[in-house]
Amino acid sequence: MRYKLGKDKRTRTEKLSKEASDVNLILIGPAVVKNRSKKRYQFKDCRHYQDIGIKEVRENRFRCQTCLNLKLKKEAEEQNLILLGEGKNPQYRTYQFKDCKHINELTTGNVRKGGKHIGCAICRQEKLESEASSAGVKILGPGTNVHYRNYLIEECGHSVNLKTQSVRDNTFKCPICKDEQFINEAKSVGLTLIGEASADLDVSIKRSNYRLYKIDECGHEQNLKLSHVRDGNFNCD
Repeated sequence: MRYKLGKDKRTRTEKLSKEASDVNLILIGPAVVKNRSKKRYQFKDCRHYQDIGIKEVRENRFRCQTCLNLKLKKEAEEQNLILLGEGKNPQYRTYQFKDCKHINELTTGNVRKGGKHIGCAICRQEKLESEASSAGVKILGPGTNVHYRNYLIEECGHSVNLKTQSVRDNTFKCPICKDEQFINEAKSVGLTLIGEASADLDVSIKRSNYRLYKIDECGHEQNLKLSHVRDGNFNCD
């Protein structure tokens, strides 16, 4: 026995069919995954099928996910990647690097750009750890920005924020040890190190070569050159 659609249901179906046709879709029927707010549609252009929200169709806010995935897969292959699946949000996907076999989450936009915009985070971390070991330091965690890491300097035991490039080139010095040296040099000539040079220091002078000191005998504060303090060659102005 064949059942006829009720008038209200038939009218609704006709309305949904027209809304679908207006945005280049064909209404097929109920969604594959039961959801009353969605229907099953076919794209007229690519012929792919997809469950789409009725509201999204009405507002023309949808795209063919099959076509999108095919596009993302092609873009991944062009960058020597394998697209594995979804990421932490719609801007990300999970990829595998063909060379190292590591799995990373990357933004689809960066994969599309390629080159310097993508790189294996696991390989990068392994490289940084190897460079740290060669320089006698150990990575403790993130630094103040992407170019820095928090390191433990094995020789002195201090935990400091260093630029990864300076660790790579082994051109860093422990800033804490350096400050301790400056403090001791100041004490030996009757000074107390207060801190960085004050803002009124002549801008033509390299500020990093100066510190602000208190002269213990008179209590006055003065910017002095580090080398002058080391040699005891200074006067209160």
